[in-house]
Amino acid sequence: MQKPSRTVLPLAVPGGLFLLASPLIFGYPAFGLAIWALICAIYAWGMRSARGEMLRLEREEESLRLAASGDPWRDPADGSEASRRIAAARALCESGSGAAELSEIL
Repeated sequence: MQKPSRTVLPLAVPGGLFLLASPLIFGYPAFGLAIWALICAIYAWGMRSARGEMLRLEREEESLRLAASGDPWRDPADGSEASRRIAAARALCESGSGAAELSEIL
């Protein structure tokens, strides 16, 4: 299965290239170039943030996949949200907490 983060860059590149080439295509005036530069900066920041979030979600998915294979209490220990929840659920079970607390954490 191909990871979504690997498709973000190939899909974002044509849009980014068009955005970068737009002053040549449309002949912006000086003020238009300032707005264009701001739009390019916002676009680049958004793509960087979106890719980072997508990579984080892929790591979470991998943690859940590891936890689901075999022993359900197997902790991937990778610092992900799934890893922290598995550790918290294990600690609750070992402390003798009730089902309500366990279901709340899960």
